Amino acid sequence: MWFGLKTSFLVCAYNEESTIEKTLQSVLSQSLKPDEIVVVDDGSTDATPAILKRYENRVKIVSLRANTGNKAKAQTVGLKHLSGDIVAYTDADTVLHPSCLEKMIPHFMNREVGGVAGHVVSNKHNWLTAVRQIQYVVGQAVYKNGMNMLNTITVVPGCVGAVRRNLFRVSTDTITEDTDLTLSILSLGQRIVYESKAVAYTNDPPNLDSYVRQLTRWNSGYVQNLKKHFNCLPLRLKLTLLLLTLENSLFSLVTLATLPLVLSGNLWPLYFLLFDLTVMAAVALYGVLKLSRYDLLLAIPLLIFIRIIDGMVWLKCLFKETLLKKSDLKWHRADRLPLNDSKVCDDSSLAEKRRRAY
Repeated sequence: MWFGLKTSFLVCAYNEESTIEKTLQSVLSQSLKPDEIVVVDDGSTDATPAILKRYENRVKIVSLRANTGNKAKAQTVGLKHLSGDIVAYTDADTVLHPSCLEKMIPHFMNREVGGVAGHVVSNKHNWLTAVRQIQYVVGQAVYKNGMNMLNTITVVPGCVGAVRRNLFRVSTDTITEDTDLTLSILSLGQRIVYESKAVAYTNDPPNLDSYVRQLTRWNSGYVQNLKKHFNCLPLRLKLTLLLLTLENSLFSLVTLATLPLVLSGNLWPLYFLLFDLTVMAAVALYGVLKLSRYDLLLAIPLLIFIRIIDGMVWLKCLFKETLLKKSDLKWHRADRLPLNDSKVCDDSSLAEKRRRAY
């Protein structure tokens, strides 16, 4: 218990035999120990239940007979077994830095704070996870830091976050439970803060097929939550969401229209596209150099290729969710790779530089 605040930790797992053990070890190794840990085994059919059994004397295991197909449903079950004032959580494919909980919990001494978003780092595997890490650098070093100052953070990531127990309300009518939870907290007038020193190393998609599946879930969930919460949010958050939607839509449309328009003699889309990509590459370079992540420099050109894929997936999801009004509630699960201790440790060695940078 930290200054009268009891902390619960929640992990939901479905077929995570390659990662769940390292996730639990990172939770148990926190410098600030949670008062209770609950793991929901969401109907796993692999070795996950056997691995969890080895930890049943240190964590509470809640086993479901069949997979719910939706993380929010598993969280709903887990919440019934929690008694803390604060609920921290992570995904079963993520390793937390030992000081993660210690950095998040003190923010709750401010009664206006309803949730804390941690800092996400992609566990290194290949060129695609390197590109995703650059996206995290841009999204957190630039966007999220700015949104933190303006009190407009729109998501506490599912892989590293903490919220007040009395505000933890999950529903199954969207596919991104973390955005849904965050916007519901904001609609109540509570503040969401970003803690850059609460670091989590997550297992991102290792191939393009998995990347597209994950992106489809993220984009579909974003639009679902935009429609669900927009009217209840304060003006500053409405403007933030509208600007993000406009930015994604405009770039995506121009990207798809560039080739046929250039062939017909209209060059303005090409200039716009090159300007956007140049700004994006410059911001990525700044973030990479700021954090001394020189290993990511070679992946910056690949960011342009991925940006085009991002645009295509965004338009597909936007069209399906708004014009066709077909909500995609299927959990598009990405492929998993075993968490690599040496790679996590390599990133951990940069923790002090990251703290100074932020």
